[in-house]
Amino acid sequence: MGLVPAKVLQWRWFSSLVEKHIEQYVVEQYGDHPDIHIESMSIEEVKGKMSSYVQRIGRVLKTRGKKEAARDILKIAHFCCYELDKMVKEYQLTEEDFELVFHDD
Repeated sequence: MGLVPAKVLQWRWFSSLVEKHIEQYVVEQYGDHPDIHIESMSIEEVKGKMSSYVQRIGRVLKTRGKKEAARDILKIAHFCCYELDKMVKEYQLTEEDFELVFHDD
């Protein structure tokens, strides 16, 4: 199979941070899935939430420090997961649809 590409190793590190964020912050703060607040949001509202975290990273870095800015990045990743989940449900995406993403010419 060969060496694992560096980009995959980087992703594994990042996804482990997101997982810790969910376990140690999100679940403790908001409870486990399903989250009533998130479930009630539309795809556009979730996208707006992601956008607000992206916009505030620079401000948070200056006002609340690097830890909170890093936490916002983890929140963005988690909201990307929510967004994809909503798209799967709304557009009835299947594993086959995702295979097309990787092999579409």
